[in-house]
Amino acid sequence: MEQIYEALAPVEQQLGRRVNPILNTAAEFHRRRKNGNPFLTKVLVGDTILLIGNDDDLLAVCSPRLRRLTQG
Repeated sequence: MEQIYEALAPVEQQLGRRVNPILNTAAEFHRRRKNGNPFLTKVLVGDTILLIGNDDDLLAVCSPRLRRLTQG
């Protein structure tokens, strides 16, 4: 986690605010998404900056409903 915070330091300076990364296992991510976790839902339908992977990778783990929302 220390390496993540070190990598985010320049981004925080550029944005002028703190960035709080959240790490989930795939199982945690699926459980939270299935249960309609408000924070995760907001993140998935809002603007995101992916540190690893791309939009297709993120959409691959999302539900069909969320894919429709994000694809217009």
